Amino acid sequence: MTYAVEVVFEIDRNGYDEAATLVAGDVGGHEFPNSGKEFIEVVNGDASPINVTIITPGLVDGQAIGDRVVVVPATDRTKIGPFPPEKYNNANGMVQFDLSAITSVTLGVFSY
Repeated sequence: MTYAVEVVFEIDRNGYDEAATLVAGDVGGHEFPNSGKEFIEVVNGDASPINVTIITPGLVDGQAIGDRVVVVPATDRTKIGPFPPEKYNNANGMVQFDLSAITSVTLGVFSY
């Protein structure tokens, strides 16, 4: 699967233009470079809830970690993160996540 690489927007004392930083959901999934300070904001404008599945390639005691699934309620927004690199980063230093639906869904990746 090819994942869309998302730009990470840094939040500082000057703030940020949230509307300008949100992008449409992609059926192929998303990924972003992760230092452990990033979080995802998902805005679900649809009448049904969606699932955001964060891929967890890390291991604990040699055992695979189950992927993390977060429900974003209908017509709501949810912030997800941060993501400890040793558990969430793939071999390229990226966190990957998938959306169960993309209709009326926008998202952004932010760091502080």
